[in-house]
Amino acid sequence: YSLSSYPQRAETRLEEETDRVHYYLQKSTLPKLMKVCEEGLLASTEQRYRSYLLADELRQSSDDLTRLARTYVVTGNSRYERMYWDVLAVRNGEKPRSDGRTVPLRQLMREAGFTQQEFALLDESQNNSDGLVTTETIAMNAVKGLYDDGNGNYVVRREPDLEMARRIMHDQVYHA
Repeated sequence: YSLSSYPQRAETRLEEETDRVHYYLQKSTLPKLMKVCEEGLLASTEQRYRSYLLADELRQSSDDLTRLARTYVVTGNSRYERMYWDVLAVRNGEKPRSDGRTVPLRQLMREAGFTQQEFALLDESQNNSDGLVTTETIAMNAVKGLYDDGNGNYVVRREPDLEMARRIMHDQVYHA
């Protein structure tokens, strides 16, 4: 079900419960039952919305990382590279969030009660984003003339390769 159809479905369920009270229970039961139903529906809606916001945070952080990495490789302005690493550090729980807590996004999702099925879909999205981080790291280091030593350390110094950095940030592989 979609988030936008939820209010209509909730209203339908409340009407069904009202009808059930009229047929099977005393009229004095209706206010208590309606209160319980409304509280349950409200809690469910709030939980669903919190989950939506957390999933959207993963999407937004991935979009921000792409935008910041591309801006850095085009401008060479180190401000964008710093912002890039800050976004990644917040997402990974290495730097505090806007609410002051230092907690990984995945942990927040776990605490929100994401199901295994939801985590499977999020894992796919996270893996895609992490793959982009690898490309973005290569590109941002190429701007500085730093290259992988074969062990994932960008310590080999050569001429900066701005053309390669820009190309890999905009090619078909990056967009795949």
